[in-house]
Amino acid sequence: MTFLLIFIVIVEVTHYHEALFVGTLCFAYVLHIFWGQDKPQKQINYSLKFFKPFLFGTIGAAINFDEMEFSLIPLAILVIMSALFVR
Repeated sequence: MTFLLIFIVIVEVTHYHEALFVGTLCFAYVLHIFWGQDKPQKQINYSLKFFKPFLFGTIGAAINFDEMEFSLIPLAILVIMSALFVR
């Protein structure tokens, strides 16, 4: 938990806010390594029900459509469809 707070402070000082998303993924991986199969499943499920809308909302708000090239839209749709097919 201390690592997460230090990481947030560093991101705020350096003004590199996109690193928060990468930090979230890294923090989840570190917890997976730390807990292994003994993770507190009930507490994780409860917290995800509350935090999932905030997580997806902040990631969606970080997308800047003004800077996006329109030529990337078909490629993005193809990637999303491929992921849905594989899943």
